[in-house]
Amino acid sequence: MRFDVDQGDDRGSVPGEADAGDMRYAQAYLQPQRRLAAWAGFGQITWHARDTLRFSGGARYTYDTKRDRGGMNVVCPGPYATVGNGGFHLARVATRDIPFAPNPDSPLAVPGTCRVTAHNDANKHWSKITYMARVEHDVSDRLLAYALTSTGFKSGVIQDGGGNADPEEVVNYELGLKASVLDGAMALNTVAFYSDYSDILRARIEWGALDTFQLVTRNATRARIVGLESELSWKPAGASELQAVFTYLSSRYRDFPTVDSQYYVPSDPLTPVINLRGNSLPFAPTYTGALVYEHSFRLRSGARLVPRLQTKYQSEMFLTDFNRRSDRQEACSRTDLSLRYEATADWSIEAFVRNVEDEAVKNNVDLRGNQPGRGGVAGFPGVARAFLDAPRTYGLRAAMRFGE
Repeated sequence: MRFDVDQGDDRGSVPGEADAGDMRYAQAYLQPQRRLAAWAGFGQITWHARDTLRFSGGARYTYDTKRDRGGMNVVCPGPYATVGNGGFHLARVATRDIPFAPNPDSPLAVPGTCRVTAHNDANKHWSKITYMARVEHDVSDRLLAYALTSTGFKSGVIQDGGGNADPEEVVNYELGLKASVLDGAMALNTVAFYSDYSDILRARIEWGALDTFQLVTRNATRARIVGLESELSWKPAGASELQAVFTYLSSRYRDFPTVDSQYYVPSDPLTPVINLRGNSLPFAPTYTGALVYEHSFRLRSGARLVPRLQTKYQSEMFLTDFNRRSDRQEACSRTDLSLRYEATADWSIEAFVRNVEDEAVKNNVDLRGNQPGRGGVAGFPGVARAFLDAPRTYGLRAAMRFGE
C-alpha cells in the first residue's frame, strides 16, 4: 500500500486556505507488506428436553494474526520538496543512516529534504474462546420465549509507530419473545438486552507525537448498553405490507480515560487526561422509530403500480465519544417516497424523493485540535467540521432485466 498526500502549513490569516506565507510539503505512507489471517473452529449442540423446551450451547475458538513489514512514513517538509514534476523521489529520502536526501526533481539539491519519521513494523496475534447458551420455550403454537447469553470478540489493531490496540470483548444477555398472529399475517418480535463491553475499540483523529493529525484506534476501558427493540411485520392484504421498528437504547461509558485532542499541546507527554465516564456512545440515540409501507395495485393491463413510504425518527445523539455541543445531532426525521411502475417482469421505472423534510442532518464530525502555525493558538479549542447527509433529492430510475 502507498498513499501520497499533499500538505500545507497554513501560516496565513485564514486556516485551511492558501496564503502568501504558506509552505507546501509532501508526505508518503508506505506499507509494502501486510498480512491478515484468521482461523476459527466452532460447534453447537441442542437438547430437546421436551417437545416445547430446548437447550442449546456452543463454543468458538478464534485465532487472528496481523503483520506489517517494511512500513514507513516519509515527510518532505522543505520548500523544495515538491518543486518540479513528480515531487520527491522515495529512493533518496533521508534515513537514520543517510542524513542527506537531495531531491532529484528540484533545481536545487537540498540535503535532508525528505526524511523517515516513523517505521511501521508489527506482528501481533490474538486468540479467544467465546460461547453461547440459549433456552427456548414454545409457550403456544404462535408464541416463542427465549433467554440467551453469549460472548463476543473482535481482534486488536496494529497502527503506525507501534500504537497497537487490544482486542474488544463483550458479554451479552437477551430475553425475547417471537409471536405470529392473525393466521401468520403478522409477526411481532421483541427483545430486551444488556451488553457489557470491555476494551471497546474506538477510532478518532488525534494529535500524534510528530505534531500531525493521525487517525488512531483506542480502547475504552468499559462500556455498557441496555436496550429494548420491537419489530412488527404485517401483511393486512395480499398486496400490502407494513413494517415498523421501535428501539430504546441507554449507552454509557463506564470508564474511558483519554487525551482530549480538542486542545493542542505540542508533543507534550504531560497533556491532561480526561475520563469520559458517563458519556453516551456515539451514534446511539435513545429512541428510534421507523415505518415502511407499500401497496401493489394491479392494473387492467397486467402492470403493477407500487407506491412506497419509508420514514424514520430518532432522538438526539452524539457523533463522538466526547459528547460536546458541536458534535450533537438534534432529534430529526427523514422520509423517503417512491412510486414504481412495473409494466412487465422485464422492466420498470420509478420516481423517488429522498429526504422529503430537507433537513441538514450531521452524519459525522471531525473535531481537530488547534495547531499553532495554522491559524491557531495552543491550549484553545479547535474547529469542528461537520459532514451532512444529502439534501432533498428526487429523480427517476429505470431497470431492465436481460435474459434469465
